Parts: sequence; C-alpha cells; structure tokens
Amino acid sequence: MTTMFFDVDGTLVRWPGEYGPIVREAVERTVGTAEEAWLDRYNDRFYHHFGTFVEDPYRRAFADICAAFDLDADPAELAESLLECEFAAVEPVPGVADAVAKLADRHTLGILTNGIPEVQFGKVERQGFLEYFDVRVASHDPAIAATKPDAAIY
Repeated sequence: MTTMFFDVDGTLVRWPGEYGPIVREAVERTVGTAEEAWLDRYNDRFYHHFGTFVEDPYRRAFADICAAFDLDADPAELAESLLECEFAAVEPVPGVADAVAKLADRHTLGILTNGIPEVQFGKVERQGFLEYFDVRVASHDPAIAATKPDAAIY
C-alpha cells in the first residue's frame, strides 16, 4: 500500500479570492473599521511570529497592532474573528473530495502542511474529508517546528 501526502492550502482547500479581504473582514467585525496600515502591520507581524514558531501567532500579531496603533480591541477576539472568517471563506478545491475518497480506498493518505495544526486540519474537517487522512503533520506542531521545504518536517 502506498502512502500519499497532500498539502492543505491550494491543494485540498482554497479561498475563492485573496486572503487580504478575509483579514479586513475579521478586523471590521471586531473593531468596526480596518485601516490599511493596521492590515499591513498585521501581515508583517503575523509572518514574523509564524516564522519563529511562537504559540498563537494570530493573537500575537493582533496584540502587536493593538499596541502599535493604540487600538482598544482584544487581540484574542480579533484572532478568533479571523479564524471564523477564514473557515467560512475556505472551500474544497474542485474535485478533491471525490479524488480523496477514491484514493483512500487503496492508499494510506496523509496531510503535510505548513501552519497551525488546529487551523490547517480544521479547514479540511469543515469540508468533510479529514477522516480520510490517517497521518497529519503540520509545521507548527510543537513536536515538529519546521516548515516545508526544511527536511526536518519530512
């Protein structure tokens, strides 16, 4: 039996547009408005925290923008809003659900993805096909702490 691994974003699921509007919607839901400078700062800080494998880079990045722009907002609430918006926006890549179901009959399937385990696997679970994946590896699992293409994740 062959084992086949899949990435999450762009392979199993996708956003119908760009990611930026998802962040904007999350901030607007929580704060009432979203300035471009806040969103730019969020992106910079998120990737900084993500790249250093800190716990909850979403909340940490929002804490940074709240401090930098003196926003009266709860970073945890902003992070939760972003995850809700992200999960609502994601959709399966066309044809992938059927392909995964057929492949799972003959192969062991796995997920190998960069990201926070709960977020990445949550996207697949919400699409209804996480159960087909026997092996699940995410870069930001504390036991992994390596991103593709670093050999350590493999």
